[in-house]
Amino acid sequence: MYARLNEISNREAKRRLEEKYDSGERRDDRKQRTVQHPAQQIQEPQNAATDEVLHAAYSSYLEMLELDTVHEENLERRGLSEEFIRSRGYKSVPVVGASYYAQRMVSEGINLQGVSGFYREDDCYKVKVGGTGFYIPTRNMYGQIVGMQVRSDNPKMRYYSFSSSNKPGGASMASQMHFVGVDVSQPVKGLYLTEGALKADVAHFLSGRPFVSIPGVGNFRALRQGLGAMRKRNDIFGEARIILATDMDETTNPFVEKNVEKLREVLTEYGFPVQKMTWDPAFKGIDDYLLGKKRRKFDESQAAQAGT
Repeated sequence: MYARLNEISNREAKRRLEEKYDSGERRDDRKQRTVQHPAQQIQEPQNAATDEVLHAAYSSYLEMLELDTVHEENLERRGLSEEFIRSRGYKSVPVVGASYYAQRMVSEGINLQGVSGFYREDDCYKVKVGGTGFYIPTRNMYGQIVGMQVRSDNPKMRYYSFSSSNKPGGASMASQMHFVGVDVSQPVKGLYLTEGALKADVAHFLSGRPFVSIPGVGNFRALRQGLGAMRKRNDIFGEARIILATDMDETTNPFVEKNVEKLREVLTEYGFPVQKMTWDPAFKGIDDYLLGKKRRKFDESQAAQAGT
């Protein structure tokens, strides 16, 4: 159980547990130790680039791309405005000539070493492309792009990470929490947690509330990474409470329900008060619910005007 929850091998779990109890550590001080030393729980890929390098590379890459009409319409149907779509940096995956962009970036002095999604082959950098879709930037609390997901046009594989770990000289995408609507110039009181960067973006736009997200309800590595970063900025998040806005299928899926309960436990370990947000289960996600709510208000407004 310890190995699975911490995403390590059984051998490594045995070693850690032996060290833990040999040193006299007890369960009653585990919460304090976790809050004080959250970074010790995260082991990111050794070849990962810094956030500054990642942001420079991804920003440069996305600036060279376009957003196809079909993908823009997809985003608009989710309730997003043209201005918000442009500000978030969504762009379509290039169908042909993807490696041209990598070579152009290198020629402009952009560092691609350790940047997930790029790899080195035949003495030049290339872009890992896995089919058509559009990029969804993952941003840290400062707005830097530290990774990307792809929303695929293939209905059998809707979302996947922009990763090149299986390519020579490639890099895996580090587990990251996504932030949207967080103003680091002032303390955050309430922060909503959901699944998926695009869902968080949509929910923030429709509600005006600050959101964070992890790639999936069971991705505790990304959760711990984000909470550890937040605990290093207690001037911003020291009094924040976390509102769980996870999908409503937890009411019918025991596996999801179990993972949501684990989310609560991890949030409590890091010292964050937790609340659970619920809504009409006819809407699975918080984004679906908020969009339905917006449309319902619009319909009611139209009906009222028609009756006057």
